[in-house]
Amino acid sequence: MDSTAEFEQLIRKLKAGDQQAATEIFNQYSRRLISLARRKLGPVALKSDPESVVQSVFCSFFLRQQEGRLEVINWQSLWGLLSTITLRKCGHKVDHWLAARRNISREQSPAAQADESWAAWEAIAREPDAAEAAILNETLEQLQQSLSPRDLQIFQLRLENLDVPEIARRLETSERTIRRALEGIEEKIENLDH
Repeated sequence: MDSTAEFEQLIRKLKAGDQQAATEIFNQYSRRLISLARRKLGPVALKSDPESVVQSVFCSFFLRQQEGRLEVINWQSLWGLLSTITLRKCGHKVDHWLAARRNISREQSPAAQADESWAAWEAIAREPDAAEAAILNETLEQLQQSLSPRDLQIFQLRLENLDVPEIARRLETSERTIRRALEGIEEKIENLDH
């Protein structure tokens, strides 16, 4: 459809709730919008399906169009509106999935998680033998000798499973100081002779 009259007729039908008009618009734009969503989502497409985003775009568009809240004058303005809605919805999805608490770049595949989970359970499923216990004791002694009294206190509190804010409160210092001390302790552990 290229003519303005045909476009206006289609929009009138759409406002009246004509399902065929909605299907016609969906069929004309859905593929291009899915492609746009896939490009905009990037790695987030693993979590937010581009097709689902486009379904949401059409839901929003059809609802607002029927309520008379949108004004489109031709095919080009319709494409501009649909692509803008798509880009905004994709932006919200990207922000959601890349937020610090659920950053997908830190996630692993289910297979990797299963392998690591199994290995972790296997490692704690038995008591250490005498040689392993001796190595652990020797490593802890080496570490304790290399730590300042303050770092040793931080290390012991961390071994008691206290989190950084709690350690900072107990020692009356900043969380940043505790984090730096823990990083230094971790570095010392990595550099110990085993």
